[in-house]
Amino acid sequence: LHFLSVYFFSVGPDMYRGQQRRPYPAYGGYQQPRGGGGWKGGGHQQPKPYQQTAAAQHQARHPFLDQLGISGKYPFATVERRLAQVAQRHPRRHLGADFTGMQCFYADKSKEELAIPLNVHVAFNLKTASTCPVPEPVTCTPYEQTKYYAKVMILSGAKEEEDKSKGKTHLSKKLNFLLARKEHGTVTPIGGEWCAEKDGAKPTDEALQKTAIRVAKDTLGIDLSVCTQWLKFVQFSYNRLEGHSCTVFFLPNVWDHFPEGLEPCTQVREESKEIMEEVEEEEEDPEDPEKKKKVKKKVKTTKSFKVVEWRPYEMSLHNMLEYDCNRPTADDVVELCIFADCFHEMLSRDFGSRVLEILLEKKAEMAQQEADKKRKREEEEEAEAAKKAKTENGEAKKEEKEEEKKEEVKKPKMKLQHNVNQELLVPFQYFDKQAHSGIISGNLRRDVLEGMLYQLGKLTKTEVDDLLLKAAGLRPKTGGYNAAPSVLYYIKLATTTTEVPVPEEPEPEPEKKEEAKEETKEEEAKEETKEEAKEEAKEEEAAKEEEEAKEEEEDGMEEDAATPAPAEGDGGDGMTEESLNKLLLKDLRAKCVEKGLSDKGKKAELIQRLLA
Repeated sequence: LHFLSVYFFSVGPDMYRGQQRRPYPAYGGYQQPRGGGGWKGGGHQQPKPYQQTAAAQHQARHPFLDQLGISGKYPFATVERRLAQVAQRHPRRHLGADFTGMQCFYADKSKEELAIPLNVHVAFNLKTASTCPVPEPVTCTPYEQTKYYAKVMILSGAKEEEDKSKGKTHLSKKLNFLLARKEHGTVTPIGGEWCAEKDGAKPTDEALQKTAIRVAKDTLGIDLSVCTQWLKFVQFSYNRLEGHSCTVFFLPNVWDHFPEGLEPCTQVREESKEIMEEVEEEEEDPEDPEKKKKVKKKVKTTKSFKVVEWRPYEMSLHNMLEYDCNRPTADDVVELCIFADCFHEMLSRDFGSRVLEILLEKKAEMAQQEADKKRKREEEEEAEAAKKAKTENGEAKKEEKEEEKKEEVKKPKMKLQHNVNQELLVPFQYFDKQAHSGIISGNLRRDVLEGMLYQLGKLTKTEVDDLLLKAAGLRPKTGGYNAAPSVLYYIKLATTTTEVPVPEEPEPEPEKKEEAKEETKEEEAKEETKEEAKEEAKEEEAAKEEEEAKEEEEDGMEEDAATPAPAEGDGGDGMTEESLNKLLLKDLRAKCVEKGLSDKGKKAELIQRLLA
């Protein structure tokens, strides 16, 4: 008892209880992860394995995959995909409990075989949609215990105005699909079940195309029978309790047959309902039969009203990709989202192949430039060696004089001209997409390019590193600090720089030269006449000034003679202001004559001449 009490109080009750809870010993079985603060402090303690969620416990780290940039990326060329592969490829899509697998028929076809134009816009006139009735139900029987469904995706490409722009909006926002939507419900693709009586005896591709045409006509009033090419895109398989089920998605060539656009209608269902209404009726008054009184009564009436069954709905590829159905959802919605992922995968494969071609061309171009530089360097070295050998023989001076004469010839002025090829930017811009916004930033991270090249399945790791280094200037990742740029500004790959001579001003023709000479002569004559007129005006002004000066002198002489001389004690107080001004003007003129200056002009001009 003494031993147990000492152990209890030394270790503590909490420690003892903790040992009972833990599935491993208190010491040695579990160590604190590096970076977390233990019971001694230092930081937030990391959660124990038994404290983590089930998803976090099974998250595995793959440093090599992260280094390659292929974590969460899979090859494009896989056609048959079972449940496990589909769940890995589409982790944000909640697959149904009956789902077994899918087939991607686009994966083994090239871009030329698919022939899907992305720049042909088909307008969906949804604002002026008319109404159409609900068709009669069709009884469908399964074929060999398998139900077949056909669904159609109507594509509308980007507008030409948007294609001519600088490309600030991502392509996924420009591509739209026509879908069907329940009133206050979810969005689903247009389609229905195959019927042997109306579509064909066996569920072949042609019979399923007839099913898609029939259901599109009944649901939204669209006649797709004029479409000549039906691309079988993807197929989903289910194993349900009532039997097998198969859903096929088609992509018709509506871009070749509807240049003016589509005008879908809204499917409307008429319903009638009994409603109790209050009605006023007139009844005879028993006291006075001539008078009538109004009485309110409740009467059952049936009213008919329209209910929207399906309405057309337009949705972009970007919104379909961003639609998150990670919870139990209807199979139609999950199929629509997986179709969007597959369409995005197809575009990534096509644009990725084009990016690979551009990088290979750029690599070959850079190798050719290096070879040209090396050859030019060798030629310069050989020329210098030959020049040194000739200096010994005295032949260099003659060649230097000849080279100087050649250099005297005027070289045309050159300028650098930068040309951007917009077609080369398109494949890079598809991978340049900001998360949830769809805005193009103008650059691509190395891991994005690297993962895309690995998905194509044509290059090894060494070839990818060499290609990105020589074509894009991106060095491979290292364990430590990487000073090399990890971002590619792809506009540099699409820009070519050339030297262009500066255009000189063209010399005028001889006839134009004579006309120019005549015009200059006329202008000179006009200027001479203007100068002569100015000189004549100046002479006239000078003559007027002389006359005014003479008149002022004469007036001054007359006033001097008329005014008596002041007395000795007066001090000149009797003189007027005008007489003083005249005397001052006379003195100024006399001083100008003494200094050899002109005595013509007024008082202010004379003072300026004397001061100058």
